[in-house]
Amino acid sequence: MDWDDEVVCRTVDRSVARRLQWSDDGPERRDVLWTPFHNAHIDDRQLLLAPRCRIDDTRKSLWLPELLELARDRGCSTIRCLTTNQLTPAHHEQTMLDHGFTVEAEGHVLGADVDSLNFFTPQHLVEVTGSRRSLAAVFQLSSTLWGTPSMGQEEIDAVSEALEYVPLDERNKHDVVVWLDGQPAAIGLLMVDDAIGTLENGATLPEYQRQGAYSAAVDGRLMLARDAGCQRVLTHTENEFAEKVLRSRGLRTADETKLYILSL
Repeated sequence: MDWDDEVVCRTVDRSVARRLQWSDDGPERRDVLWTPFHNAHIDDRQLLLAPRCRIDDTRKSLWLPELLELARDRGCSTIRCLTTNQLTPAHHEQTMLDHGFTVEAEGHVLGADVDSLNFFTPQHLVEVTGSRRSLAAVFQLSSTLWGTPSMGQEEIDAVSEALEYVPLDERNKHDVVVWLDGQPAAIGLLMVDDAIGTLENGATLPEYQRQGAYSAAVDGRLMLARDAGCQRVLTHTENEFAEKVLRSRGLRTADETKLYILSL
């Protein structure tokens, strides 16, 4: 299956942005800069790069010295760069290795036509965010899993009331919560752009792992993608268990990724 470069770029860029969002210590400053080849996400400690276009094989790796200088000027102690087989020529990756980068993680961009998926009815209760209960659960899980700020009851009430006026098929962001034994156990996000659904932020609380909660979050979002009118779904993962579940639902490799890291 061939995937448009723009769609792959959007998927991996969101994956990089989430790394910054979930980084420790709550950085005071976050910026996104655009280079000819990459989106550069910057906080007070690190610079993270995601491809923003396919890099022509003939282009020299002139971008790296400028980015090294930028990271040092901003006081970053770490640079991470996500590459993909489809978007990044081998000589650019070799240039990173020559400058001292090492491979921190390997992963896959997975995708499929919605009509080809073989997902199952979730074995646990899956709620799409909208009710006050589900919204409160989303923020509770996000805070526990990633340390994101919690939301007060007044804010939850306001968001819930606003969502009542937006039909499901007109929303581009859908959070789902999986409940086990009456407690929120897992979370997942579906983003919708141009009839393509992107699965993001799938995670389970440690005490509920290996009980089917993650699989339920996957199946719930795939059903939601179908109901929202998506024609294809896509996701990026570096987790072997998550990849196994996703492949069992019919998603296949759209691209392969490597995450490089350099300490300054």
